Amino acid sequence: MVDSTKLPVEMAMGRFVRTAIAAGALGGGLFSALMGWSAQSSNTTNVAMNDRAVLDADRALQQAIGKSDRKALATLLDASFRWTDSAGKTRTKAQVLRDLAAPPKVIESDAAATERTYGQVALVTAGRNRLHVLRLWVKRKADWRALVYQETMLPAQPPPPPPEVDDSVICENPCKTVPYVPKSAAERGVLAAWQAMASAVKAHEHDDWPTHVADEFLAITPRSPRPLTRDDRYVEIGDQESRNSGPLPAALVSAQMFVFGDTVVMLSQQQPRAGQPFRTTRLWVNRPGRAGLRQNEEDIPSAAGWELVFSQQTSIQTAPAKPTALLLPARTCTEYHVTNRPEAGCAANVQRAADSFLRPD
Repeated sequence: MVDSTKLPVEMAMGRFVRTAIAAGALGGGLFSALMGWSAQSSNTTNVAMNDRAVLDADRALQQAIGKSDRKALATLLDASFRWTDSAGKTRTKAQVLRDLAAPPKVIESDAAATERTYGQVALVTAGRNRLHVLRLWVKRKADWRALVYQETMLPAQPPPPPPEVDDSVICENPCKTVPYVPKSAAERGVLAAWQAMASAVKAHEHDDWPTHVADEFLAITPRSPRPLTRDDRYVEIGDQESRNSGPLPAALVSAQMFVFGDTVVMLSQQQPRAGQPFRTTRLWVNRPGRAGLRQNEEDIPSAAGWELVFSQQTSIQTAPAKPTALLLPARTCTEYHVTNRPEAGCAANVQRAADSFLRPD
């Protein structure tokens, strides 16, 4: 069996371009979710669809990969570009350019892709059967640059549910403390919103969880054989509430954020209570005062208006499974016990931890 993590980069993308996003080839569940995603987005704010400049850049990216055109590819990839394949192996821009070899024989159009633009950030998503691909673009000056390429292989059948815990188990990381120091008001808002969502999941408060979730929210995760909508997650958390138990939110290992005005890209690595760690790309949009649904803004004012619109997870298949308990913060800042107001001298340690997660595997 071929180890896909050792394939040249353009072979992995070429395989997907050839087989996963040919027009009309999307699997039923994924196709339905993406089409619903498109329909919902027409009723939301701060979003545009089918941006020609983004689609042109995305097509140019495919062509550059197909031709092994390093010069063209270098101009299309952001300096902070990260490529995560379906096995969870992550490559930098330099590695992608270095690993280009012979192009695949066939490159087909990306006619089945769905595109949405949020200000200076654009999502291009596509998939066939169980393979789902995200290409996230950011606008630098006048041009669009690819910041994230991420593959996720959805399971053929629902995997066994994660272990559940009752209310006696405390969610320290990520509900209360995380190994990340926000660098701006936007980052503080996103972090506060995400922690509020994690706390709602741990407390099984399904009516509070949607407070920071956009109507058009879509999640791609290896724990579900199909993409999950906002309503899907709402029902899941409601079921947990009825049982008074559920899985503990996965601990944050490290994170990096990119701020583009009212849009924030959050890249993170997390460790669940049981199983392998995973990498997640999340997109957040600031929509202050929308619909009057901000039930907890008085408690967390910095989180006001921030909504999660997209999330994609990819398991790191080569990593050993570790219990979350090993990652819970210690009682001193130097051991990465971090709050939104860290002690003096802690930020440098935390930043080193955040930087390390994006190093090549």
